[in-house]
Amino acid sequence: MSEPSQAPEPTIKAIVKDMSTDLVNALMEMPRWERGFHIFWLLGPFILLIERSPADIWLSVLALTFLIRSIFKRDGGWLKVFWVRASFLFLAVCMVSSALSAMPSYAFYEGLAWFRFPLFAMATAFWLGTDKRLLYAMLMSTALGMMFMTGILTAEMIIEGQKGGRLSWPYDDLVPGNYLSKVGLPAFTIMAALAIGAKPKLASIMGGLSLVSIIMSVLTGERINFLIRACGDMLAALVWRPNWRRFGILVFVEISAVFATVISSSSIKQRYFDSFLAQLPTGTNSSYYRAIAAGPEAA
Repeated sequence: MSEPSQAPEPTIKAIVKDMSTDLVNALMEMPRWERGFHIFWLLGPFILLIERSPADIWLSVLALTFLIRSIFKRDGGWLKVFWVRASFLFLAVCMVSSALSAMPSYAFYEGLAWFRFPLFAMATAFWLGTDKRLLYAMLMSTALGMMFMTGILTAEMIIEGQKGGRLSWPYDDLVPGNYLSKVGLPAFTIMAALAIGAKPKLASIMGGLSLVSIIMSVLTGERINFLIRACGDMLAALVWRPNWRRFGILVFVEISAVFATVISSSSIKQRYFDSFLAQLPTGTNSSYYRAIAAGPEAA
């Protein structure tokens, strides 16, 4: 009796085509006004590439729209979820605290403005991302945004190079690694998981993309953001369909590439080793010490 043949490995093109079809179907099934806001939501990773102000407007518009939509539709079921109630309780504590502060008006408006972030998380969890097809589309949008950022930083390395061991495009400040580590983290961890658990061809592509991306994190010179991605990378590779042989190869290749990148540039070496060791909180001149000393001193 012949053994059943295995299903052919899906290609990247086929996966993208299926996800695009699912996205169009999901959008066509919803009311027209909601369709526009969902498309606006999916454009978020690209808006975040522009500047902080457009990104803040994007987030605030979606958060307020969710609140207004819930009021008009009398949809309060999401308020029964524990973490939502805990968020509103924390907001109430902030409001009480602002009333007792030295600058009550300023503290009140700052606390109220801060709440747009958990409100956006609620909008995503209970409205924008409830359809699995749209959630997959957002992950694809995030992956594309991450690769765009990688391309922008690669262009900066070629055209201008680093500035004191750091990169600054496209924001003209020294924190582009924030985008890679925070906005791109979901897509990056999925790439790492697929590099370990997917079929060989797809795993090779995902492994190559994650390698290029982690090297770019090193080149940004942002140590904490690099560690966030590196640890998330290894954890994701262990959680989903772990293959110890592939995991060992992935870790070895990435560590070797990162180490080679660091030692190939004196500015990167100074940033990741010399400067880090000099700033360890072992004396009052350390910036790390000054950041943490206030708590123990107050106690």
